[in-house]
Amino acid sequence: NSVIFLIMISDEEIFNRMKTGWNSGRNISPCGSGSELEKTKKLLEWLPKITDKYNIKIFNDAGAGDLNWIKHINWNVDYKGYDLYPRHPDVQQFDISKELMRPCDMILCRMVFVHLPLDRILKALDLFKQSGKYLISTNYHSAQKNKLDFNSPFHHIRLTDDIFGLGEPIDGIEDTNNMNDLSIWRL
Repeated sequence: NSVIFLIMISDEEIFNRMKTGWNSGRNISPCGSGSELEKTKKLLEWLPKITDKYNIKIFNDAGAGDLNWIKHINWNVDYKGYDLYPRHPDVQQFDISKELMRPCDMILCRMVFVHLPLDRILKALDLFKQSGKYLISTNYHSAQKNKLDFNSPFHHIRLTDDIFGLGEPIDGIEDTNNMNDLSIWRL
């Protein structure tokens, strides 16, 4: 079992973390290596199938960044990208832990919670439940040993833990490595 310590982080500190970005060293995307096309091939094929399977018409992306990979999807949804620090003109600046998104069928929150403190994650999940029917989010198979350091710029989040109140996912796919999935929950 993991022990979770609640550490408060200022809005300014969180914004500065996002502003800095997560360059992979190859200058492909300031949103990190997980936003590179090579790392998202499976997702590019999977997301249109999932949106068809769950009859998704309105799709919100919480953490859209620079749209580096998702702009390559061929699908029939009304897509809207949100990010605390948008890196593309079509992405709306938005704080998922303080603002309510437009009503939607599905919310994608890929590799976002791994950068936020627990209180912000819980607030975002509450707001997501008010605006969406389904959530797709990064879900690690196991949390970091002994504690989750929410003061760190990156931490593993296992959204199936009781504290998040989501239960077991209804669907999913392995994401960029064998440690995490993109899991789907009904909100």
